[in-house]
Amino acid sequence: LRDLSEARVRSLLDSYPKADPATGGDAAKIATLYQDFLDEAAIEARGDAPLQPLLAELRDAADKDALVRASVSRGFGGGLYRLMVSDDQRDPDRYTLYLSQSGLGLGDREMYLRENFAPQRERYLAYLTELLTLAGWNDPQGSAGKVLAFETRIADAHWTRAQSRDRDKTYNPLPLGEFAAKAPGFPWATFFAASGVDHARQAVVRQDTAIPAMAKIFAETDLDTLKAWQAADLIDSMAPLLPARYVN
Repeated sequence: LRDLSEARVRSLLDSYPKADPATGGDAAKIATLYQDFLDEAAIEARGDAPLQPLLAELRDAADKDALVRASVSRGFGGGLYRLMVSDDQRDPDRYTLYLSQSGLGLGDREMYLRENFAPQRERYLAYLTELLTLAGWNDPQGSAGKVLAFETRIADAHWTRAQSRDRDKTYNPLPLGEFAAKAPGFPWATFFAASGVDHARQAVVRQDTAIPAMAKIFAETDLDTLKAWQAADLIDSMAPLLPARYVN
């Protein structure tokens, strides 16, 4: 079934003529993305030019509000928290905004905290260093170490996977206006506005004790470390669309 589905998607992609994505509708947007992704020569010729303005925006952020705004509004990469809209698990006839813990580059909190994952952490540190070096970030090795240390603190605040599967404990509705009091230290108003959800009445918080602990860590972390963390996440997210040296 998966192979059949992929063949059908490929057939659709090949059938869409490339046109101006600004005026050609969804098919033109899809065709442009797909055909440009296949044009490796053009990607190599362009280099990392599409990445650099986004990195500059992070690098030039004057404060944490500006950094959150820059990192969220561009759509590449993640942040400390993840927003999603899905059917409400208590009322399936309506949709609800959910807010979950996020912010880690490795696959699970345990990879930061358990000794048996030390080899993976070493390779992850080397990977972060290489990403930041490729993109020309200042002091890539030192910055990578700060990113790993910051993510380790965040991982320690995260709920485990087992805790995050508890459907009762992960349903905690909270009005958007109360986040600043519930989890001080993070620019919630900026985050919600940049994400385009500030019109929502509330969000269902999934890991209600992790969210304020993470906000406290964010408040205690210096701006340069946060910039390097967001930069590494941005480069990692864009790498599949960039030249081979990033892809590899």
